[in-house]
Amino acid sequence: MSKSVSLNLPQVKSLMHYFGYKYVSIEDGTWKFVHKVFPGNYCFIKQRFGGSFIASIEFRYQSGHHNVKMDAAKVKSWEGLCNAVRNHTRALIFRREVTNQFIQQAA
Repeated sequence: MSKSVSLNLPQVKSLMHYFGYKYVSIEDGTWKFVHKVFPGNYCFIKQRFGGSFIASIEFRYQSGHHNVKMDAAKVKSWEGLCNAVRNHTRALIFRREVTNQFIQQAA
């Protein structure tokens, strides 16, 4: 995908589904996704028009009244968007594995 081509929702939904996210809503031009396996983990993607970036992506963890921004990036290409989502998903899996090991050792 070239920089001049904007993202489309079906394409982004397909990518996010591959990494375990489901589409929730659109608000103020930002697409919101929630991770199906890791509750409370949200991804927000907003297209950027102009300049060399095509989108802003932000990952947040929401628990109760707390909303913690975990990762954020501006991406210049479709590949950059894919890499950002992949890397964040890997980090979620790693955190889960470390937490499970800690719980097993404590038991």
